[in-house]
Amino acid sequence: MILKKTLSIIIPCFNEEKTIIEILKRIDKVKIKGIKKEIIVVDDFSTDNSLNLLKSNNKLYSKLIEHSKNSGKAAAVKTGINESTGDYIIIQDADLEYDPNDYVILLDKLIKSKCDAVYGTRFYHRKYNKGYMYGRIANKFFNKLFNKIYNSNLTDIGTCYKLFKSKVLKEIPLNENGFCIDTEISIYLIKNNKKIAEVPISYYPRSKKEGKKIGLRDGIAITSLLIKSRY
Repeated sequence: MILKKTLSIIIPCFNEEKTIIEILKRIDKVKIKGIKKEIIVVDDFSTDNSLNLLKSNNKLYSKLIEHSKNSGKAAAVKTGINESTGDYIIIQDADLEYDPNDYVILLDKLIKSKCDAVYGTRFYHRKYNKGYMYGRIANKFFNKLFNKIYNSNLTDIGTCYKLFKSKVLKEIPLNENGFCIDTEISIYLIKNNKKIAEVPISYYPRSKKEGKKIGLRDGIAITSLLIKSRY
C-alpha cells in the first residue's frame, strides 16, 4: 500500500464573508492523484459574518483556528504553518483571485523537480486578467528591485501561490507582520540558496472596492524590508 502525501492548504481569513465559502467549495472540488488535502482556515478575528459561515460549513475544511484579536495576515499564516502536518504547504487567500485547480501544476513541478519551492507566476499566462493596472505595475517594480538586490530572476515574488516542501517553510524564522511575510519568505530562500521554480497560473485580481486589502503603506514596508535585509 502506497501512502498518500498530504498538501496543507492554509487560508488566512479576515472579513471575507462574500467569498470564503465559495473558495472552500472550489478547493473541495480539486482532486489531486496521490495527494490528500489538509485545509486549515485561520480566522483573524473577523467582524463580519465570516466566522459564522465557517462554523456552519465545517465539512469544507479540516481545522478552523480562531484568533482572539486581529493580528494581520502574517500572524494568521504563521498560525496555519504551526498547525499544519502535511508534506507540502501552500497559502490560499480567502478571496477568488487564485484558482485552486492550479495546485495540480504547482505540485507536479515540485514533485518532479529538485526544487524547494514553486511559485505560481501571474504575468505570463493567457488567462491573466489584465485589470488592476496599478497592482501589476507595483508588482513589476518590486520584482525588479528584488532581482537587482538579490541577483535573482524571479518574475512574481508577490504571488500568493507559493508551494513549499513543509520542512523548508517550517525552518524559516518568520518575523514580519502583514503582507511583508511574502517578501520575507523569498528573501530567506534566496539568501539560503534554496531552489525556486516558477510555473504560470491564472489570476483574477479584485479591486479595492471589491475588498483588496494591500495598499501603499504595505508597498513602503516591502521596499524597506528588501533594502534592509540585503545585509
